Amino acid sequence: MYISHKQAESSNFEFVIIGSGVAGISLAIELEKLNKKILLIEAGEKEFSENSQDFYKGTVLGDKYYNLKDARLRMFGGSSNHWAGWCKSLDDYDFNNKNYINNKWAIDSTDLVKFEKKTEKILELDKKKKDINLSENFKQVFFQNSPPVNFNTKYLKKIIESKNIFLLLDTTIYNFQLNQNTIISAEGFFKDKTKCSFNGKNFFLCCGGIENSRILLYSNKLNNNNLVFNNKILGTHWMEHPHGWVGMAIMDTKKLGLKEITYKNQDVSFIAPRKSFLDKNKLLNSCFRFFKVDKNNFKKKLLLSLPSYYLKSLFQKHTFHAYRIYCASEQLPSINNKISLSNKTDQFSLPRAQLEWRKNQLDLKTIKEPLVSLGKYFVDNNIGRIQLNDKLAKNEFPNSDLGGYHHMGGTRMAIDPNKGVVDKNLKVFGKKNFFILGSSVFPSG
Repeated sequence: MYISHKQAESSNFEFVIIGSGVAGISLAIELEKLNKKILLIEAGEKEFSENSQDFYKGTVLGDKYYNLKDARLRMFGGSSNHWAGWCKSLDDYDFNNKNYINNKWAIDSTDLVKFEKKTEKILELDKKKKDINLSENFKQVFFQNSPPVNFNTKYLKKIIESKNIFLLLDTTIYNFQLNQNTIISAEGFFKDKTKCSFNGKNFFLCCGGIENSRILLYSNKLNNNNLVFNNKILGTHWMEHPHGWVGMAIMDTKKLGLKEITYKNQDVSFIAPRKSFLDKNKLLNSCFRFFKVDKNNFKKKLLLSLPSYYLKSLFQKHTFHAYRIYCASEQLPSINNKISLSNKTDQFSLPRAQLEWRKNQLDLKTIKEPLVSLGKYFVDNNIGRIQLNDKLAKNEFPNSDLGGYHHMGGTRMAIDPNKGVVDKNLKVFGKKNFFILGSSVFPSG
């Protein structure tokens, strides 16, 4: 149900959840079963508002990136209001410690299996398909489709009608009051700039891959660096999934063994390197999306490089197709990629976020080397041809290679308190009742 500011301030809650995106709403729905009072706080409004969105303005240093104001949504339901709905579980080996990167997780894939069916139900995913091995080095992978679920339209009515969940909109949280190692209240501003404070037994920060770090950095400063165990790690190891168009291909899908799939009215197939290839070449994970295009309008540059057999097959064999290739890849976790506090402030005089983000040579190799190897496999086995993007061929990132709006890291999970912000249960190291949810806890992506 909705709750007024006055009622919220005068009440005591078992659980205080800051952020009503996917993580915050999912948590509230689950905790509701305990029949305890839950305060769900959203900084934005029920619907999109330019005035509210303005709080997300920030500064970007390093590589070209999106305007931070446009990279997420400050409203009930968060970024579920504009996501595409493609979902895929992390591979088992994504959790493995690789000696060439700093990616140690405090959990493994077996810890998440028990939540898989529940996740599929929440997101209304279609049936999960098994990977198909195409060669020694490559496999076809499959995404699960969500309609996509919009948490605003799916859960707002349920939360308003709930007797245990109390929804408070237009309330910006900026600080957590400490009593030794226990959080006793969350402090914030109402829309009219009036200060407020909310009491609870357990606190959950669920504001996304940028805001989680920004809020914690400022609150930690107000608390004389006593909010987190290791202040130097807070905000660091921020990551994205570099996304971009990387090449073109002509291939015989039957000969490759590729199963053609339609996702959201698009003919697209997904090919990824296998674990043995990644380990051998010391690469991060990646996935190549092959979007089928009209053979008659395909780039002449690639056609002219083909033997006459391929040209004849391209227009006569129904299993021979043309594709544009799009890549989404993992990024190296780096302490130098980070969220920090800007000197610029918002309408409440709170510091805005500053993102420092740069891609590196391993990120580039992770994109290029699998594609080169796949192209060689095509040639050696008379399957087809792959042509790299001109910039990628020159060992440069493609112009389109910015990111997928996938914000990760900054409050990373770890086994050792010196190497992360939260433990395997997402509890802030050194605190009894403070938890962080969302992709900001990812040690790698």
